[in-house]
Amino acid sequence: MATYIEVSVQNLHLDSENPRHNQILDESLIVKHLYENEKVGKLLRDVAIRGLSPFETIGVIPIADIEGHYLVVEGNRRICALKLLTDENLAPTEQIKSQIAKAKLLIESPLPERITVSLLQNLEEALPWMDRRHLGELDGVGTRAWGAQEQARSLARSNSIPGRAIAASQNILAQAIIDRLSKLRLLSDSQKSMVPITTLSRYLSTPTVRDVLGLGDNSELIYNFEDSEVDHALHIFVLDSLPLSEGGNELLNSRTDASDRRAYAVEFATRNVRPSSVRLPPGPPSEIVFHEPSDSQSDANNTGVHQSDNANTEKSDEQPNSNKTSQRRSTADPSSRVYLVDTSFVVKAPDDKVLIRLLTEMRRLPVDGHEFSANYLLRAFVERVMIRFLLSNNKIAKGANLTDQKITEHARDLATTLNADRGVTQVLGQAASNPMIGHSLSALGSAVHGSHIPTKRELLSKFDTWRAALIFMLDHGN
Repeated sequence: MATYIEVSVQNLHLDSENPRHNQILDESLIVKHLYENEKVGKLLRDVAIRGLSPFETIGVIPIADIEGHYLVVEGNRRICALKLLTDENLAPTEQIKSQIAKAKLLIESPLPERITVSLLQNLEEALPWMDRRHLGELDGVGTRAWGAQEQARSLARSNSIPGRAIAASQNILAQAIIDRLSKLRLLSDSQKSMVPITTLSRYLSTPTVRDVLGLGDNSELIYNFEDSEVDHALHIFVLDSLPLSEGGNELLNSRTDASDRRAYAVEFATRNVRPSSVRLPPGPPSEIVFHEPSDSQSDANNTGVHQSDNANTEKSDEQPNSNKTSQRRSTADPSSRVYLVDTSFVVKAPDDKVLIRLLTEMRRLPVDGHEFSANYLLRAFVERVMIRFLLSNNKIAKGANLTDQKITEHARDLATTLNADRGVTQVLGQAASNPMIGHSLSALGSAVHGSHIPTKRELLSKFDTWRAALIFMLDHGN
């Protein structure tokens, strides 16, 4: 069992075998590593202002043969910061020493020379508690980190604290956006869990960003334009914050200043998704009503999500598809999709930067008005997926010079060998046996060379034709 004792800070020694680094025997080098690699500089300034957290007790074990001295097994970063503030001569470099001197100017109350620590008898006794703190949830036994919603609620409680009210209100707004998009089934559970709510809040603090999204308030959902248009803009905004692996565009950065965020608003306005149908007067969006579709309603046009009667439910090529789901293999109605690829189509290939870039552009470029560009992207994407599929399964040599037909034939044969569904082999088989069929690499390539002008409906249909085969090849090509 642990006991609590009071110890001089000078008698606490940093752990040379701290899991944060390889073994380092020289304490000054441990200090240098923690400061430069574990953000001790920022922690040090926080300790100077607020002191050590009353919620976190330092964990120590006795050092054999040195009575009264202890090895820190939990809290090395905090003790490193406290030691440096107590004696800046411990700083391993003059630059760090100068930074510590500036941090010490922030100290309002004297730093403690002695602190209360939790004493365990040996490392064996300490390890289970260290595991519970650092190895994740451990099925509920360990530390369960707050997600975006919990963070927002916590900040909401800070409304009455000067200096935190604005941050809290913006977090509330960001959470309200996420909740609405989830109710509209525009975000999957996985995407929702990955949304960086603090980053969204930072962007929402910029009036020009709220303006381009069609929002009329900095703390609650007030729409200046028709619901469907603002919902679509907010969906794109949230996707811009998500990593590529979750169907996002990875455009928002937590490390931005106001000028960066204003530049994002200007760029966003160029994408033809800025709301334009003014709503008078501005107000909160209509509530979303859920019900099961009747037998007479087409599954392709109904997900059971509806807005109340005063919501604008008209669809056009410039509006989001209301029946997108979080399922990776679902397909949207081609007549109502804005982009070539919907967000439920996810590619997990972080090693292939070209493939990810092609996917990103297909997600960001409206097909309408950019048909030739969309055609080129689709052809390049399909070919790269097939080449990746064949290389990963050692069916072709890297750099092999193959015709479009040979590439497709090899992909068809490999998919057949891997027992792909009939829909997959059929799409590949048609493209391999008939180079003039609309979705083949050759046919897509002919449009690139200007043999005909592709239409939006044609391109969306071709992607949907390829979709199942692309998913199969990506799943079997990593």
